[in-house]
Amino acid sequence: SLSTVRGCSLRSHARSAYGHPTQLSLAQGRCVARVVAQAVAEESRKSFRNVYDYRRWQHHRNPYRLIAKFLSTPKSNIYKNIIPSVVWVTGMATFAALFDYLGDLGLIPANLLSALPTMLGEAASNAFLAQTAVALSLLLVFRTNSAYARWDEARKMWAGLLQRSRDLLRQADTLMPNEYWPAKSAFARWTIVFAYLLHMQLQPDDARLEGKVAELLGPAERKMLDESEHKPTKAIHMLSQIVASTPLPPAHHWQLNSNITQLHDVLGNCERILTTPIPVAYTRHTSFFFFLWLNVLPFALADGCGLFTIPACFAIAVVVCGIDEIGIQCEEPFGVLPLTDICQELEFDVVSTLALEQGRLSGGPAGVQVPEPVQDSAVPHAVHGNGNGNGNGTAAWRAEGL
Repeated sequence: SLSTVRGCSLRSHARSAYGHPTQLSLAQGRCVARVVAQAVAEESRKSFRNVYDYRRWQHHRNPYRLIAKFLSTPKSNIYKNIIPSVVWVTGMATFAALFDYLGDLGLIPANLLSALPTMLGEAASNAFLAQTAVALSLLLVFRTNSAYARWDEARKMWAGLLQRSRDLLRQADTLMPNEYWPAKSAFARWTIVFAYLLHMQLQPDDARLEGKVAELLGPAERKMLDESEHKPTKAIHMLSQIVASTPLPPAHHWQLNSNITQLHDVLGNCERILTTPIPVAYTRHTSFFFFLWLNVLPFALADGCGLFTIPACFAIAVVVCGIDEIGIQCEEPFGVLPLTDICQELEFDVVSTLALEQGRLSGGPAGVQVPEPVQDSAVPHAVHGNGNGNGNGTAAWRAEGL
């Protein structure tokens, strides 16, 4: 039988040995359609996670971009997501146009024409559209601008995370004594792990991230992390304990802890954006008003445009619903930001710098590879601190006698 998805109890009779097809009721079929459409819409968000380089900007400035974009409209995920709304509005336009056309031919009884609500009349529809068009425009503009502001803030947060992590590694590599190489290695690993853990919290649909974190940590470290209620915070605490357990001048401790505090700010701001959408009452009212406006539009155009009301309403619905869909996609920005690429860039920068330092210390060639996790026998000493990040616990490299 089909599983229960999003509160829809889907029951089906499996194809038997005699070849009877699967049977679904109409309600169950609609439920399946909604679930499939939602899954396709969520999967399409991954196509927006683009990272631009020089060649992509060249393509973006192509003189033929307008023609190319227009011809590729059927492939656009934005327009695929608005298909249900556009089909509904087009159906309303078809009804209004055919009703007006058949009425002009005298094929609809006069008593049926007089029974139509006043709202469906041309004068009333035109008055409604004319008086509310400005209000609808303001609502859509405010919603789109608010959604873009959230996307822009999230983008800056992750750009700041990348910059702050690079700065942290630079300071750790420069300020920590060479004899504390395990401390540098552990600091680098937990810096990378924090980025991946934050990525997992914001985009939990990527199953590869857990494997990536497991590669960076030893078994005891993974067990400690699994027992933590808030994994990104635990990674920050580990960074703080590494710094506090390394003998450094107070000024150097302050510099490193200041950057670690910035990671806490990034974490808090990302959680704020994720958990607090644009006020739901505003979104619901805008959606209701917007969809009502599109449904009234065909009755205002039917008398003057005739059967051309259908393509006209279709085009208007595509354009206006597309604007609304862009705002919806930007409102929750982490699903469309290339967080995986940012984490991979951070990991490459960290391990490259660490490999160069290791090669300098050993006098041999430097190879780019992920720093090895510390030995399990030493990890419990590192993780048995008080857990508040003040460094009162004993570090793993101290337990090793380094």
